[in-house]
Amino acid sequence: MTYSPLIVIFVFLFGGNAQPNTLNDKENISEIIYKQNTKNIGPVYIGMTGAQIEELGLPYTITTENMEGDEYTIYLVNLSDSAILKCIFDLDGHLSIISTSSQTVTDKFGNGAGSTVQDLHESYPNGRFIYGSAEGSYVVYTTGSMLRFRFDYKDMPESCFETGGKCNVPIDIRVKKFEIR
Repeated sequence: MTYSPLIVIFVFLFGGNAQPNTLNDKENISEIIYKQNTKNIGPVYIGMTGAQIEELGLPYTITTENMEGDEYTIYLVNLSDSAILKCIFDLDGHLSIISTSSQTVTDKFGNGAGSTVQDLHESYPNGRFIYGSAEGSYVVYTTGSMLRFRFDYKDMPESCFETGGKCNVPIDIRVKKFEIR
């Protein structure tokens, strides 16, 4: 049987559902992140609406949070008993940030909550460590993609947040949560 090149391209680009309905273990979640180029965690992906999350059939709760003077809708989605996603929607109603502190959710290298700075440097050698105190202290390791790892600023030396202070980032501090934005 021969196939038209146009049909093959169409099936390659649009065929199949890359979003599974349920995820039960760490291996599946890691594989999905890898296949989806870090734009999703499991079936939850950046750009979704609240209605689309509800259609997944996964347990969720809805809340709101005031950030920078605006009220944002947040869905807490249970992928499994040990994997809860915090989904923050922009003011237009589209999912803009997915985060988790669940240790059962990892990137394609096995990094997630509990990983160290050293682990991240090994997996993302071109990543950058960003820290500061604008609108509250923050510590983030960026990977060069939509994936970011967040740390507790209290695990950093105080000198990192002083004007002109020198900062030696400890390589053994651990990720508190990671996010896709």
